Amino acid sequence: MDGRVRLTRDNLDTISLHLRSNLATGMSLYLLDSHPTARGLLRFLGQLAAVVAIAYAGQVTLEAKGIPDTNFWTTGIAGELHWAIVVCGTLAGTATAFGALYLLHKIRAVQRTKAFNELAQDLTLGFCEGSKLPVDALAAHVWRVRRPFMRDAHLERVGIFKMDPQVASSGIRWVKDKGAVGLGWSRRKGGVVDLEPQQAKLKDGAEAFDALPPDERLHLTHEEFCLVEQYWSVFVVPLFSDRGKLIGIATVGCTRKGMTETMRSAANRSGVRRSTGAIQSLLRGD
Repeated sequence: MDGRVRLTRDNLDTISLHLRSNLATGMSLYLLDSHPTARGLLRFLGQLAAVVAIAYAGQVTLEAKGIPDTNFWTTGIAGELHWAIVVCGTLAGTATAFGALYLLHKIRAVQRTKAFNELAQDLTLGFCEGSKLPVDALAAHVWRVRRPFMRDAHLERVGIFKMDPQVASSGIRWVKDKGAVGLGWSRRKGGVVDLEPQQAKLKDGAEAFDALPPDERLHLTHEEFCLVEQYWSVFVVPLFSDRGKLIGIATVGCTRKGMTETMRSAANRSGVRRSTGAIQSLLRGD
């Protein structure tokens, strides 16, 4: 034997079992691996705290035993060293505590995103159940209303589910009245928005499209509509807090032409209502 540890299938299974048995540990390892800056910072702070703790314990032990004498640790350079150790220990401990809080915040964010993504998937499957809507033609999004200080409110995406990798994110900053989702926000009413009229006018060119009244083009420019032209109809449902304040919006977009009435029929299914209710409950507790 050369003394080196050999990884076998049994060893890997044992390691995997230990990781799965502790969710917090598993999530922490994942986050530390995904965030090199946080990983390096927490490792440094942990090492600093350990060194300071050992130095402080040694100093207290020597002082208690009067080594080298009773006044050595309270006067001169040694006395200054004592306070330096105390200050460094306090700073390291405080920084480590903040680092742990940051890590917990990241863990919660990962768990929250996973929950919203799963509910977006349930919402999509609710549309497909008992209908002719193919799952790869749908893309579900969960939006939360962000109201930054001294800035306009806008929507922030917190969950998504799509089967077609060709359906890319638009990058548009959604506000009230902009697009189907902004229309649902301003009207505070749900429903399916038919985008075929806008699709028909899109081919007239940018100048003609932008000259249309804002309501007819859903307050989108020709350039912006080209970013979402894969959608032919969009289901929109506003989500409210217990006090009736609009806190978010759930949407399901369909990339197949001529499916608007099918989308409207599917929107009334119990599975869709159940999923939107679950999304609203999760947003309320967020």
